[in-house]
Amino acid sequence: MKFLFILFLLLASIFVFVFESDMNDDNLYTKLDIDSTRVLVDNFNLNNIEIRYADVGDETNRLIIFIHGAPGSLDAFNGFLKDSELRNRFRMISYDRPGYGNSDFGNPMVSISNQADFIFPLINKNKHQLKPILVGHSYGATIAAHIAMNHSDKIGGVILVGAAVDPMHERIFWVSYLADLPILKSLVPKSMRVANAEKLTHVDELKKMINGWKNIESNITIVHGKKDGLVPVENAYFMDKMVQNINKKLVLYDNIGHLIPWTNPDLMKKEIFEMVKVE
Repeated sequence: MKFLFILFLLLASIFVFVFESDMNDDNLYTKLDIDSTRVLVDNFNLNNIEIRYADVGDETNRLIIFIHGAPGSLDAFNGFLKDSELRNRFRMISYDRPGYGNSDFGNPMVSISNQADFIFPLINKNKHQLKPILVGHSYGATIAAHIAMNHSDKIGGVILVGAAVDPMHERIFWVSYLADLPILKSLVPKSMRVANAEKLTHVDELKKMINGWKNIESNITIVHGKKDGLVPVENAYFMDKMVQNINKKLVLYDNIGHLIPWTNPDLMKKEIFEMVKVE
């Protein structure tokens, strides 16, 4: 078991290195400032928590807000923020969720309802006549779904990619329990600790959302890979069953896994344009 935990720490550290945000605002700005497009890296304060976000594109364009998974950070969507076609058409915002990146780093916020509260200061930045679209991946898709359940009037639609939403198919691996032991927790990278805290409470949080699915009235696109080994495709079938409105779209891919924003970003980009087209 000691060997397995060391292997877990090694893999976790590699994962964090690849997907965790650069803490330095200047470095982040440099990554995004690749042409004449407007780029802003800034913060807002809510409930005494500073939240960092990147804001790219003309302020009057249609707003898209990206919500990352666990672990993760705002630059999980850098590829989209730098995409020239998206830059020309949309205003895009990506942010560090509470506990990650430069947003109260290392302190978990396990309530999905509380996590959802941090979207509204970004929604309120919208200057376009049409309402924003939320694009969430994994745990971030769960937050986007929560907003669609309770605030469909504030958004134009949600695109849920690899969404972890079905309490009956929420996978908790043995390493999560091991990593939560007090004697070992201090060895785990901070962002992985936050992700683990979210993971261990996720089933209970999802159960609170069960009665909300029928309330979704906004456009909703469900994107999932049938080869997803982290969030089983049953989650997509669950949403397809639970969401009753006519604005629902289910998109499944046979040979794709969980990391769609990085392995198949064009599929997400396609669904963004498709959602805009149907409005």
